[in-house]
Amino acid sequence: MFRKSADDTAEFPVQPAQESGHAQPGSQSRRRGFKRQPEAQAQSESAQSASAGVTNKSADGTSPAQNAGKKNEQAGTPNAKQKLSASATGALKGASGAAKGAGRSILSGYSAFRSVHRASKSYSTATSELKSLTQMLSDDRDLLAHREQVEHDYPTIMQKQGAEVRAAKAAEDRARRRAEALRRERADIAKKLKELKDANEQKLRPYRELMETSRGRSDDAARQLADARRTLKAAEQRMTEETKRRDQRISAANHEVDSAQERLRRTQDNLSMLKADTASSPSLVNKAQAEVQAERSHVDSARQNVTQVTKESQEAVDIAQRNLFDQQKETSDAERAATTAKAEANSRKTEYESLYKEASAAEKKLEDAMKERDDKAGEADKAADAAKARADAAQAIINEANDIHNNPATTRGLRERIRNEEHDVQKKQAEVNSLGEAMQDLRQSTRKARVLFALVAIVVVALVIVALWYFAVPH
Repeated sequence: MFRKSADDTAEFPVQPAQESGHAQPGSQSRRRGFKRQPEAQAQSESAQSASAGVTNKSADGTSPAQNAGKKNEQAGTPNAKQKLSASATGALKGASGAAKGAGRSILSGYSAFRSVHRASKSYSTATSELKSLTQMLSDDRDLLAHREQVEHDYPTIMQKQGAEVRAAKAAEDRARRRAEALRRERADIAKKLKELKDANEQKLRPYRELMETSRGRSDDAARQLADARRTLKAAEQRMTEETKRRDQRISAANHEVDSAQERLRRTQDNLSMLKADTASSPSLVNKAQAEVQAERSHVDSARQNVTQVTKESQEAVDIAQRNLFDQQKETSDAERAATTAKAEANSRKTEYESLYKEASAAEKKLEDAMKERDDKAGEADKAADAAKARADAAQAIINEANDIHNNPATTRGLRERIRNEEHDVQKKQAEVNSLGEAMQDLRQSTRKARVLFALVAIVVVALVIVALWYFAVPH
């Protein structure tokens, strides 16, 4: 029997003699007897099947005459019937024995696989427990070595670590004092910076106001210049329009004079023709003379209109010309004023920016000094923290050394525990070795059964695949 493992409560039985291949006294005869019983049973079953077949043949519903004829034929060949019956019985016996043998082989192979699996699991569990025990023993041995080393070096540890604690605390105290001094300096610089900013504000305020005022005047002058340029453009447009209107009116008046003179010439020609014609009546001549007189009046009136239109149009052009001249002068004055205002604004801006940069540089110098103090104070804090960590580490070593030195019973108890653990490790190692050997023996003794089971499984799977393929393919 196999031993129980820590997490497997099942016992693993030793394989039977027929599986392991080792014969035991009386086993061969028992095996032969075991085989003979199924064979006898198979022969009995075969005989019963044969007799049943004969009974069925005789009772298959045929007539008595036919049965009598068959009996006469069978009576003529008794040796053939005996040989046929013996062959059928032998075939049935062989098939039955082969089927039962295959069934026993499959069951034996499956049982072998399960036994090997359980043995492997028990061996793995025991190996894991051995590893855990070994690690525990190694940790306790390291702990014991450490405690013994500390006990051996106890005076040296107390002296060295005590000096380290004192030196680290002194370094921490110096770093704390330096950090405090740097922060006081930083506070003084911050106070000076505030005073400097107030003084700079008082100094720069008038210059900033002058800069803003000059910039306002420059903006006003620029707006006035823009207005003047728009007005000048309108005056130029008006001048162009008045000149064009004068030319158009004068041309129209002259055209009216030309038309009146043309009509006068025609009426004069008509009057001359009537006077030359002796057959003309005096009334026609008088009428023609009246028309000539009327056309002369139209010509005189048209000429007077030309004079009047020329005068009026020229006066409008003169007015537009004077307005254009005035706007040109006003625009020129606005340009000079804008240029002067802009130059003054730029000058005030440059002056203010120069003073502002100077003040900002002085303020930045103090700000840099404050930042420098902050950085150094931070470094001092880090140094103090590092020194404190050193002191704490040295004090922890001292506390551990005192605990080990003042508690020798703990060290003795650790030695006793290590002895017990060594015994447990040896015991578990023997168990692992035993399980390993048993597992190897079991693998060797059941190799044939497991191989046969695997082959049978492969054949079954192949048959299933072939059957599925056969039924899936249309015929």
